[in-house]
Amino acid sequence: MKTRYFMSAFLAFLGFVQAQSTQDLIRYAQRRNAVGVVASGMSGAGVAGIANRGAFLANPAGLGWMKQTHGNGFSFVDFSLNVNKNVSDNQYQVKTSTLNGLNTTSNLNNTTIGNFAYLRSPKTAQGSLVYGFAFSPMGDYNRRLDFSGRNDKSSFTDYLLPGNSEYNINRGQDNIVNTQDDIFTFRNPLSLVAYDHVYAMLFNRTDYDAGAYPFRAGMRDLPVQQEGTIIEKGNSNELSAALSWEAAQNVMVGLSVNFPLASYSNSRRFAEIDTLNVNNTYPYNLHRLELREDLQTSIGGINVRGGVSTYLLDGKVKVGATLESPTWYSISEDYDAQMKTVFDRVASNIPIEVNTYGDAGNEDLLRGNFASKFKSPWRFSAGAQAKLRQITLLADVEYMDWALATASSEVEVDYYNAITENFATNYKSILNTRFGASIDVGKLTLRGGLAVQKDPRKVLTQTNQNQTVGQSNDKAEISTGLSYKISNKMNLDIALVTQSYKETYLVYSDNFTPNPTFYANDPIVNRTLTNNQVMVGLGVKF
Repeated sequence: MKTRYFMSAFLAFLGFVQAQSTQDLIRYAQRRNAVGVVASGMSGAGVAGIANRGAFLANPAGLGWMKQTHGNGFSFVDFSLNVNKNVSDNQYQVKTSTLNGLNTTSNLNNTTIGNFAYLRSPKTAQGSLVYGFAFSPMGDYNRRLDFSGRNDKSSFTDYLLPGNSEYNINRGQDNIVNTQDDIFTFRNPLSLVAYDHVYAMLFNRTDYDAGAYPFRAGMRDLPVQQEGTIIEKGNSNELSAALSWEAAQNVMVGLSVNFPLASYSNSRRFAEIDTLNVNNTYPYNLHRLELREDLQTSIGGINVRGGVSTYLLDGKVKVGATLESPTWYSISEDYDAQMKTVFDRVASNIPIEVNTYGDAGNEDLLRGNFASKFKSPWRFSAGAQAKLRQITLLADVEYMDWALATASSEVEVDYYNAITENFATNYKSILNTRFGASIDVGKLTLRGGLAVQKDPRKVLTQTNQNQTVGQSNDKAEISTGLSYKISNKMNLDIALVTQSYKETYLVYSDNFTPNPTFYANDPIVNRTLTNNQVMVGLGVKF
């Protein structure tokens, strides 16, 4: 007999299905090491004061040195095209299983309009003054994950079970459980949908009467086949206005106001199939469960970046420093999901049953929208540059303390307070490094670079049995590039950037697991991601 259920409205969206995690917020705030083709060819090294449009990100004071290249009084336009290829090598496995993991390779490619910048330096009697505007791609979220494998330790329907503190049963006026006037309250809307609409979770009255935990997973017997596809798309860009001037002889100062803008989508398709037909006794005859989740996110923010650059050792060495304020982000999310179950026929009088929730307009427990705010940490960078005849060497360090990041929402105050506490407790300060070099050969300039973005987590995700799940996802980058001087007023720039890192995807929930009892047996996908980016640009002086 179907019973009636109630759920608070705000949980209908948040529900901890696609709720933001600290890693989600860090992903929104992370960015490429460089903007512009020239700086990308050296992995973004240039805090000392790189004299090209890459200074918008590295150190706005560097724009002031462009007068040495282009002369007193100039206008300069820089634009490019970016081609990206993202490849993911994935290994599905269950940590406590003796079954071998399954490896797959997924890729997703895209081509986008790249950087655009306009810079101008009016004629001045002395000193240097440069100002400009830029549109800069700061990163992309385009990647794909495909996985499939046999799981002999756990089922996704285990994950749907509420924890002991995540449900309440009101037995109604008749004070008898499992009758029409019962009111069930669930913290997770997936639990409600699984029980009330698609029957992937069952209630056991005998256990309830005995004071035991009363819910049972729909896939009672194992193994099961699991498969899924996750497609992430989107990009982050930055609109900047910058000004640089010569505050003293050979001392440049720069300031920029920047507006990060981003869009992100996550489309997940997951299926669990009883391929061996081990669940063949009513009511435990669930054959297939499918889950579709779609998330659309829009992000806007603002920060201020200031820097200084000067020469030392009689002009042999240039040094610089950049201080960037926290970025204040506003995040808006729209979420939509659907769950479907298919049951086997186990007797002639029991029909095949197919149940779907989320495909009708009034089935809105798994859809909604949500708004939140996020503040990233301060960034401090320092760099040095040395020139030895035709060879230029650059090195940068960047400091951030992710323990200072904060998140908030006017609706789910406690949840976002917990995210802020998670940052303070489980994240640390990091030191990112970038190295670059260039050599001038006539009209040709050759470049190369190396960079490392560190993982800010103190420890990796752990299970209730203190088993580590996951791995460090430090991001390593190598780059090459060249510029060809077509004329005194035009340069052709090319860069190739390759970034690789490791990441762990939790199949049941990429954010956390509500039921740590099953955590040690959860399937995971360890993946190595590689992004290859080709950038072609043109710089024109007029």
